Amino acid sequence: MDFSFTHEQEKLRVDIGEFLENNLTSEYKNVLYDVAGVGVSKEFTKMLAKNGWIGMQWPESYGGAGMGIMEYVIYREEMVMRGAPIGYHLTAENQMAPSIIINGTDEQKQRIIPSIAKGEMSICIGYSEPNTGSDLASLQTRADEDGDDFIINGVKTWNSGAIHSELIWLAARTNHDVPKHKGITVFLVELDSPGITIDPIQNMARIGGFSNITFDNVRVPKSNIVGELDQGWYVVAQNLDFERSGIERVASNYSIIYDFLEYIKTHSNNTRNNVGNSLVRNRIADMFIEVEVGRYLAYNIAWMQSKGLVPNKEASISKVFGAETTKRNSQAMLEILGMYGGVDYTSHYSPIQGKVLRSWYGGISSTIAAGTSEIQRNIIAMRGLGLPRT
Repeated sequence: MDFSFTHEQEKLRVDIGEFLENNLTSEYKNVLYDVAGVGVSKEFTKMLAKNGWIGMQWPESYGGAGMGIMEYVIYREEMVMRGAPIGYHLTAENQMAPSIIINGTDEQKQRIIPSIAKGEMSICIGYSEPNTGSDLASLQTRADEDGDDFIINGVKTWNSGAIHSELIWLAARTNHDVPKHKGITVFLVELDSPGITIDPIQNMARIGGFSNITFDNVRVPKSNIVGELDQGWYVVAQNLDFERSGIERVASNYSIIYDFLEYIKTHSNNTRNNVGNSLVRNRIADMFIEVEVGRYLAYNIAWMQSKGLVPNKEASISKVFGAETTKRNSQAMLEILGMYGGVDYTSHYSPIQGKVLRSWYGGISSTIAAGTSEIQRNIIAMRGLGLPRT
């Protein structure tokens, strides 16, 4: 891997930085995050779309700019590092659009991809269920064939961004007579379809972007199937690799660490949490080192994709390292802040608007979302190191 960027790529980073300096006002930057660690603003998404930055790596025929994967990583990194509220389109852009380009029909590509690029469509994920998490292949939401349609019944939970999405990327069981991995199909379902009920839920970080979604005899046309009937497990596995390989997982650490650093420089009044304390300085240095390592793991994945390689174990390495780095860093910052670190963000006594505490809560959930750290280590062991299952 070449660790340097081209002149054009560096210029793109500068251009994006200048755009954010001029347009990322405090109003946008202070939007509480609720999807993948970033805030949601349809208005800001529209601004990015007008600049042609959403889906910049897609073919021009689908509304993209025909740029490379590395350019896309630079764009995402700058957005997340600076706290831009890109949550409305993030999942659709990062996961669903690439999967549709690979597995979707021509009609799906022409209908959905340009809408995402214009900032007009958000897609949430419909994988987890009340009794199905890490063992995703055991999902129970069923889709029964009925003429030109399928009738869907079941419940999905922890759906990030459903409250502002137009579609859900839904994995459902279409065949009950085959091994569990072989009877799954992926559907694109309109969330305003009759029979769908969305109930917002909060996690322990008070992030309100999650939902339970109930499907009660929801009719979906066969034309909304992504990939082949009963072969959705392979579509899901590929889609999860897109989710796990994102740079935003580590890049989101930067803005919090910098805010934290400025805070303790000006508010510390004892030697325990003062930046002059060598132990504090060493822990801060460790934070930056780990985030830098996470960045290069994500860069490596983008480089592999740009060469036509498939990052499978590498995606799991990046995911588990990024999630646990966030958890370790937020834990360290809380310990340095002392009792004030645990003050709720609604209080004016809370340091930097409670960002550290929310990051700590989010860090715990990030080791579960998109596949637990234990699952990622199993993937690394079996697919990366060739170790036996038992």
